[in-house]
Amino acid sequence: MPDEDRDFEGRTGSDHDLAHEIHELHEAIEGYNQELEFFRKACYAIIGLVAAGLGMDASILM
Repeated sequence: MPDEDRDFEGRTGSDHDLAHEIHELHEAIEGYNQELEFFRKACYAIIGLVAAGLGMDASILM
């Protein structure tokens, strides 16, 4: 393939598109992981509140 069809890292157009898609997927997965971490912490907080309301140690329920 001619050099003028390659980007500065030596990738062709389709390789560059694929790298861009992979980068976007990686960012989406990181955002999803952050949401899951928030949800996990919220669940632990709810379990703690329920346990406190029942007069139990929260570690029993987890």
